Amino acid sequence: MFSELPGLINVNAELRKQLDCRLEGNQWNPVDGCLGDIFLNLAPYLKMYSSYVKNFNNALSIVSDNITRNAPFAQFVAKQNADPNLKGLPLEAYLILPVQRIPRYKMLLEDLLKNTGTDHPDRITLEKSLARIAEVAVFVNESIREHEMIQELIEVQKSLHGLDEV
Repeated sequence: MFSELPGLINVNAELRKQLDCRLEGNQWNPVDGCLGDIFLNLAPYLKMYSSYVKNFNNALSIVSDNITRNAPFAQFVAKQNADPNLKGLPLEAYLILPVQRIPRYKMLLEDLLKNTGTDHPDRITLEKSLARIAEVAVFVNESIREHEMIQELIEVQKSLHGLDEV
């Protein structure tokens, strides 16, 4: 159900590591500091979000059904939801975060570009990074549409099954 999570966690851990490394201590200088290359290099790996996003509605439905039908699971989820470390957010609020990640990266890069001068050394790389992240967003959205179309075809096929016997 969430088989993509380890890969997503690894990509984001790497992004965090590279950003922390670049921004730590007195090394960061906004006048000539660069971040665009980090996003540019990791953008291809963000396509793996498509698998998570395609499966999101189904996974949410399975979680919901199990909360309703499986008392031990419901108790576990209730206990986790009450954990103060989760800041009062239910499980579903955390499950949607990966779905929102690519659009948020895109908005972050748009904001960085808006606040980066045309003569800044990172300008061109930020533009390329934004273009790549936008491509990833399109890829993820197209994957979702393709998945939904396949699901609809399966439903049509199921409804037609047995008509030849009438």
